[in-house]
Amino acid sequence: PALLENLNKEINKFIVSPEFQTIYQRWHGTPEPFWNTSKVVLILAIICFIFIMLYWFMYTRNLKNSRKELKRHYDELEIIVAERNSELKEANARYKNAQIIARIGNWERNLLTGRAKWSQEIFDIFGAAYKETASFEEALEFVHPDDKKHVIQVVERSIQEAIDCAVEYRIIRPDGSIRHVHSIGEITAYTKDNKPAYMIGVLQDVSERKET
Repeated sequence: PALLENLNKEINKFIVSPEFQTIYQRWHGTPEPFWNTSKVVLILAIICFIFIMLYWFMYTRNLKNSRKELKRHYDELEIIVAERNSELKEANARYKNAQIIARIGNWERNLLTGRAKWSQEIFDIFGAAYKETASFEEALEFVHPDDKKHVIQVVERSIQEAIDCAVEYRIIRPDGSIRHVHSIGEITAYTKDNKPAYMIGVLQDVSERKET
């Protein structure tokens, strides 16, 4: 046993000795390290590919979730808009019915272009056919000759002094009948140099009140 132990020690000393390393390299060549440049590049490429795939997976999943959430909000918004449109139509219908019952119409006038717009109720009060645009001059054509000068003065003063106006006068309908109307207006927009640019107002048939 002592001989074997001494033999093993000598063999181990020889294996780790420079002489043995020289002999081994001559027979087998210099051993290559495990972590060479090619293996490191390959490992890094695999890691990068895995991160890219993970990122793409998370991105597409979040995108799908975002699209679903966006579609849900869009559907909810469509329902809200449809409900509001329905409510608005009902409100407009009630408003028009109220105007018909009270014989009131609304108008608006662009003071820069002279163009005006009347509601259907005003055309009905004047006994005229509806059209998209009108003008103050067209309205004057319905005004009774004895009231025309007064109407012009009130309206012009309102524009010059930038104040609200209210005037009551008679109109002559195409069938020759005379109606009494009351109109009020207010300036709602001004130019850069603070001149009146837009007016809105209402006109009411007050003939029944005048006759009583």
